[in-house]
Amino acid sequence: MGWDFKADATKKDIIADLTKEGEKVKTLAHTCKGNTLWTVHENKVTGEKWIGCYLLGSSRVFGWGYKDMCESMHPYYYSCPLSYLDMAPVACPEWREGVKAYHVKAKLALKVGDKVKLIEGCSIPMVTVTSVKPLMGVANGKTYKLPRRYIDAVVTENT
Repeated sequence: MGWDFKADATKKDIIADLTKEGEKVKTLAHTCKGNTLWTVHENKVTGEKWIGCYLLGSSRVFGWGYKDMCESMHPYYYSCPLSYLDMAPVACPEWREGVKAYHVKAKLALKVGDKVKLIEGCSIPMVTVTSVKPLMGVANGKTYKLPRRYIDAVVTENT
């Protein structure tokens, strides 16, 4: 699946096009987090509901555009609002677990000095938080930007 662009369109135009009611599809909810548009759509004929994920992007040549996915495709994006999970039937349980884990990490209250264990696959196993906004950490004398998706756990004295 590729990208669809609309010449001279703005981000707002693309969002309006993707969420407007059509002959067969109705948008029940939508929200945009950065350049990821989350939707809950309903087929007006069958009543089928699904969660949509649209990656939004711009090009100097082509204007704004989008790449569309739905839950059943297991998009590797997890910022979907938790409330949307109750609005559509489960199409990909693994993706839903990823969404729930994302929100747990997003609510994690970190403070300067916390030691954070990183997920398997990261080149460094642990960092010490040096800044919360933006989230940064230090390990082996180097400072790193710390995306929350790489955090496995906050290390306590008992861990």
